[in-house]
Amino acid sequence: MTRPLNGVRFELLLTSNDAGTARYEGHAYLPKASVAIAIATTAAAADTALGAADGEALSASERAVIEKLCTALVRAATRALLSKGEPVPQKIVRWRPLD
Repeated sequence: MTRPLNGVRFELLLTSNDAGTARYEGHAYLPKASVAIAIATTAAAADTALGAADGEALSASERAVIEKLCTALVRAATRALLSKGEPVPQKIVRWRPLD
């Protein structure tokens, strides 16, 4: 994957979807680093875990922003579908600014 010139690009793949919980794994790509991501989400809540950065180290505030953006992104893509019992996206790919 080519890293973006600015902001963060999320690439997440659905790894399981059972009992009302969707689990995604993937990466957040930044201009100088990438971070492994694992996220589990239900209709009510989401739990995001970030791995170690590959490339330049990220500050605690950068990691917090990435975690917040990822959680919001996945919740927006899945919450309504999970609450209706409908299939969730197999892949989520989005770019977001880091402001």
